[in-house]
Amino acid sequence: MTDDEFLRQFEYLVKKYIEDEKVAEGLIREANALGADAAKGLMHDFNQHASPVETGDAQIIKDIAFYFI
Repeated sequence: MTDDEFLRQFEYLVKKYIEDEKVAEGLIREANALGADAAKGLMHDFNQHASPVETGDAQIIKDIAFYFI
């Protein structure tokens, strides 16, 4: 997974699972500013605010963890 793929997948997850628009916008803005180097912290914040993730999307999270955490 490349840095660009991480950003695309992270934005998809945030838009789908973070209900608070201000939190979602902040996470996306932070991801775009810091990039994949901040994946661990970004995923931590995502997990704190996200609604339960569907099984199919859990694989995206596993891929991010494998490549960046």
